[in-house]
Amino acid sequence: MKKRKIILLSIIPAALLLGYGIYQAKAEGSIVSEQKQVSYLSKDELQFEADFNTYLRNTGKIKAIDKTARLEEVELKQKQETLAAKQEEVKEAVQEKEKQSSVVVPSTPQQTKPSTPVQSKPSVPPTQPKLVVETFKTLGVSQQVILVTASNYSTRQAKIETFEKTNGVWKQIHSMSGVLGKNGLSDTKHEGDYESPTGKYSIGTAFGRTGNPGTKLPYRQITSDDVWVDDSKSPLYNTWQSRSATQGQWTSAENMNISLYDVGFVINYNTARTPGKGSAIFFHIAGSSGYTAGCTATSRDNVIHIVRWLDLGKSPVIIQTPVSGLGNY
Repeated sequence: MKKRKIILLSIIPAALLLGYGIYQAKAEGSIVSEQKQVSYLSKDELQFEADFNTYLRNTGKIKAIDKTARLEEVELKQKQETLAAKQEEVKEAVQEKEKQSSVVVPSTPQQTKPSTPVQSKPSVPPTQPKLVVETFKTLGVSQQVILVTASNYSTRQAKIETFEKTNGVWKQIHSMSGVLGKNGLSDTKHEGDYESPTGKYSIGTAFGRTGNPGTKLPYRQITSDDVWVDDSKSPLYNTWQSRSATQGQWTSAENMNISLYDVGFVINYNTARTPGKGSAIFFHIAGSSGYTAGCTATSRDNVIHIVRWLDLGKSPVIIQTPVSGLGNY
């Protein structure tokens, strides 16, 4: 009996070493081929190996190999490789698509007709509003105009403007306020109506109570003997006369030697001296009343400026009208 135990004890290690050698060979073969196949061991064999490894770990005689862990590691590696391969395929597909989309297909050049250059029109400077005098059709050869306008027929207030034509171009020279007859303007003036006549008239003699103020018009200095006859029945009606020389030829005459006539000029109204149509129509200095007896008046300085400006050689005229009548000239 003792011999059997000795024999068995001597056989078991040999058997164990033989079994381990076989297992090691299989394990190495499995490791070499693990990239091609997972395992060629059956379930019973794997269980045997697990029990056998347990025995080896317990005895501590040889190093145990955990086949189960190795198999799990191989399976995980295979899954990772499979996933990496699929990712690589997707990446290559995306790159191929991008490569195809980046290919520029040369387009056929279209033949375009040469564009005709647009010729820009020369810029026209904005035209200045016409002066009212440029719209008049009745000026003839006149190159100087005094324009007296009122807002209506009944007002005493007037606007006085002067215009001069030089080298074919009209320019405004003066602009000022003035006064008219006590009863405004009239198209049908008559003696004693206190209205200023509308119409276009030439300029007569300039006058004053002192020396010539510098006018180019014919000038007559007033004396204490001078009168203007306003008697419609007199043959001297609407003329400048000497009181002493014409005594008895008229029953009514206007005294010329007054401060309002320090400077002024005659408006050639009713030069035909039609009886009762009006007389003694002047452009003179305005008084304190704010109106005249039928003349046109403005400040002393304004009268002087205009008298000096007037030039008989330029055929000056004066136009008096309400604004509504400007189209008549």
